[in-house]
Amino acid sequence: MDNTNRFTTKAAVYAQHRWDFAPEAIDVMLEVSRVQAADWVADVGAGTGILTRHLVQRGLLTYAVEPNAAMRRIAEADFGGYPNFVSVAARSDATALDSHSIQLITVARALHWFPADATRTEFLRILKPAGWMAVLGVKCASDVMNTAIDEIRTVENGWDADHSRQALPPVSLPAYYGHGEFQDLRFPGEVSETWEQFCGRMLSFSPAPDPDNPRYPRYVDAAHTIFRHFAEGDTIYTPIATEVSIGQMR
Repeated sequence: MDNTNRFTTKAAVYAQHRWDFAPEAIDVMLEVSRVQAADWVADVGAGTGILTRHLVQRGLLTYAVEPNAAMRRIAEADFGGYPNFVSVAARSDATALDSHSIQLITVARALHWFPADATRTEFLRILKPAGWMAVLGVKCASDVMNTAIDEIRTVENGWDADHSRQALPPVSLPAYYGHGEFQDLRFPGEVSETWEQFCGRMLSFSPAPDPDNPRYPRYVDAAHTIFRHFAEGDTIYTPIATEVSIGQMR
């Protein structure tokens, strides 16, 4: 399975349960990149549109570039009525966008899936001179909880370790930007989840087993053990941080 298709069976649970980005992180990103009303933003690897929502609802002209049809359909259903939303069925290294037409490229939780050299070449092609790239993620800020989750991501529990993010080559942001002068920004927060929400998020990662996997019950049981350990009553409260790397590409 290539990276384009890895989330086909995860699209619905991904859209419903993945953590959102802090609104203040989006505001700072747009302020730094000096996006104007007439500028186009390209959300590359847009997935189901979790970041796209922030851009479109702020009135920004937004291309949502996503090669996976299942994920793209969810974004199209949510934002198809917005005149400033354009869905693009394309990959990061062949976006089909016009040359030098984009003020800001955003990449949310997807850069590790991209072919780095070809994607950088394509980004430089579509960006305006001195255009910007912002790379966003949301991470659990509890080392103890991260360790507990890592410990259940095993082959015995149905985790596809050979096709996980950790099995991919490391991403070099300086290589993408062409320099090391980009900014790293961090926006702390907290998220609360019921068991259903926690389990859904745990299942939304591409290496997690699908329900037809015979080891799926083991993975869910292991996730439930983590939930019981950290929950207060019927809710788990997780410290998180939206992280943004932003800079001009050259």
